[in-house]
Amino acid sequence: DETTVCDVGARLHRYVFESTDEQQTLVVGLRDGRYALRINDVLRAELAAFLDALPTPPVNVTGTFRVCNVAQGVGGGVQLLDAGAEASGATCSTRDTRVVVPNPELDF
Repeated sequence: DETTVCDVGARLHRYVFESTDEQQTLVVGLRDGRYALRINDVLRAELAAFLDALPTPPVNVTGTFRVCNVAQGVGGGVQLLDAGAEASGATCSTRDTRVVVPNPELDF
């Protein structure tokens, strides 16, 4: 069955992160070889690759992050703050602790 624009959960774009995700909690888990991305405990996407797709993964691929800033669109910059750094006092405005990743394309 195909999803139509009026169906619950329908999307009119192909990127994962939206500007409304800023300051929300992202949890990345690995299940059956796919990355499950949850924003505030709601499944947003399942991806074959996430941070590990970068040439040098800057942080652990799975874990909890704060979404600091989002450029909507596939490949747009998404700034993440590792929860461990946040617990140590870092904020989204602390440059050395943020990681910028491309906004991934949905593949489910």
